[in-house]
Amino acid sequence: MAQPLESTGRAVRYLRSPYSAVLRVSRQRYSAVEYTVLRLYSAGLMAFLRQTGCELAAILVRRWPVLLLLACSGIVGATWHWGLRVNTSRSVPRGLYRMQDVAPTRGALVAVCLRPEIARFGRARGYLGPGDCPDGIQAVIKQVIALPGDTVEVTPAEIRVNGDPLPRSATFAEDSAGRPLPHVAWGRHRVAPVQVWLLGPGDPRSWDSRYFGPLSLAHIRATMAPVVTLD
Repeated sequence: MAQPLESTGRAVRYLRSPYSAVLRVSRQRYSAVEYTVLRLYSAGLMAFLRQTGCELAAILVRRWPVLLLLACSGIVGATWHWGLRVNTSRSVPRGLYRMQDVAPTRGALVAVCLRPEIARFGRARGYLGPGDCPDGIQAVIKQVIALPGDTVEVTPAEIRVNGDPLPRSATFAEDSAGRPLPHVAWGRHRVAPVQVWLLGPGDPRSWDSRYFGPLSLAHIRATMAPVVTLD
């Protein structure tokens, strides 16, 4: 506690009030009675604040898992409300994307719910996680490489679309765990009027149309526009 620097009669001068942070006063004159009342009031207030702060800290320590869950739930709810999705797969640049209700074009990134039998295979292999597509399986984000009317040629070394080879598009016989990996038939494929071919350009081992073939346009949930990417 600060000590008085000067005393004249009943008036006491304090260079710095011990509770100036609370009362926002300093270097003021108080009578002995006024100062005694002020000190008792301030001491009680500071004790109350200290006790309240300790109790609040204890509650936060005890409840931090719940608070963390609430914070995460709020973030997830906000992202869904604004049509935002987080991509952690290396098939396309990782980051935050916004869903857009526009027709897909060649080269666009799209979010797709795979056909049930394909999705179940990917879930069993560990390629896909849980999500909000049918059977509770996550959607995938891939790049559209071929549209209706295009010609796709699949070889072990690469994929060609309308005669143009795509980089990093070799088809692997096994996945990264060494398990046999089914793929589409070798040769040329004409894209049907309601189908698209997809590729994950960010990862040569992306699980995409090289293995499960073309998908219906009806399986596309949205076109994905990058907001912030890390790769």
